[in-house]
Amino acid sequence: LMKANGYKTHMVGKWHLGICHERYTPTFRGFDSHTGYLLGAEDYFTHTRAFSPEDAVTDDLPAKPGGKMYVDFRNGSVPNEMPGVPTGINGTYSDTIFADEATRIIRAHDPDTPFYMYLPFQSVHGPNMAPEKYIKKMQGVIPHATEDGMFRLTKAAMVSAMDDAIARVIGALKESKMYDDTIVFFSTDNGAPVAKDQGNNYPLRG
Repeated sequence: LMKANGYKTHMVGKWHLGICHERYTPTFRGFDSHTGYLLGAEDYFTHTRAFSPEDAVTDDLPAKPGGKMYVDFRNGSVPNEMPGVPTGINGTYSDTIFADEATRIIRAHDPDTPFYMYLPFQSVHGPNMAPEKYIKKMQGVIPHATEDGMFRLTKAAMVSAMDDAIARVIGALKESKMYDDTIVFFSTDNGAPVAKDQGNNYPLRG
């Protein structure tokens, strides 16, 4: 629909909407480009995922020492072609990569042409990982003497990192004089996990 009306379409971030055949992946489903990963969870820094549950530490599938793993990350801008695996991203937090790519697209875009960007960040989703500067930032805010406290501190650090990434995207829209003509929707695909008091979805249930 958007392509038919002259929009440029870009996806940056997590897909997790089907990969049983390449025709179900972003650049076959109407996006001009995709930078991101295809499955549901992976390491935020290495962008790897355990090959199987037997190779994993937890259900979120980071690989355990000695376990088999693979890189789940794509970057390409050819419609109806599976993007390749980029180099040079190992060690870079996913929010940083996604903000870098989103702002690059915005700054390179012709303001006279409409565009649509789908930007599902990896945050905040297991495995719990955040850059050290955000961990330190939250140490004075979130009590973390217990395992549960450290879990909450890391989650807060992940949210803070995502907030900064979103601020960069909004800033790029303003710098490019496109902010006033852009509609930004914030949404989530599910609520917080409630096991072990990890989250609270009140007044909703689940």
